[in-house]
Amino acid sequence: MFYREALRFLGCTDVESLDLSTQQSFAIDLSLAALIADNVYNFGELIIHPIFNSLKNSAHFWLYKLICAFNGGDIKTFEELQLYWRKENELLNNIHRIRRKIQLMTLLHIVFEKPTHERSLSFAYIAEQCSIPVNEVETLCMKALSLNLLKGTIDEVSQLVRVTWLQPRVLDLGQIALVSEQLKTWCTRLEDAIVFANSFGFRDSEKITS
Repeated sequence: MFYREALRFLGCTDVESLDLSTQQSFAIDLSLAALIADNVYNFGELIIHPIFNSLKNSAHFWLYKLICAFNGGDIKTFEELQLYWRKENELLNNIHRIRRKIQLMTLLHIVFEKPTHERSLSFAYIAEQCSIPVNEVETLCMKALSLNLLKGTIDEVSQLVRVTWLQPRVLDLGQIALVSEQLKTWCTRLEDAIVFANSFGFRDSEKITS
């Protein structure tokens, strides 16, 4: 609740009117709330807010990097920063919830990186990317499904997860660039399909155009 309401408040507040210490205090509280909250799996809205940049040149720069790691599903950076986040009681007291969240964010990220026609992921691949045992993959995916973070099917026999939909979220510049590349690839595949279809000798009036 605090996270959403604080973002709404900042949405109608001139950040420049706040002194640096106040900005940093807001950014710290928002970041910790986002990490701990049960219903926050979209960090893009926080990352693109000007107040978040106040952490860059502060003693809490590690928190800035931690939020970016969650947003990008970067579990390696999450582990590398534990020297810092383990000193925060709010995070340490919720370690199991936070670890599950970074695993879920990693799952979303590896799906996001895949073109829509390649979103069948093996249990082994998910386990490796999310740093969990293979026998925990199904539980992780069921959690993502129950939270409506993605839609798809779990094939326990074939050990495959097929994803058909990802929950929309605010993207950072790197993620936008990835979507742009995926769109270019999709357009190329579409043009190739049109050329192939038209190769069957349709009359000009019947030919498919993009």
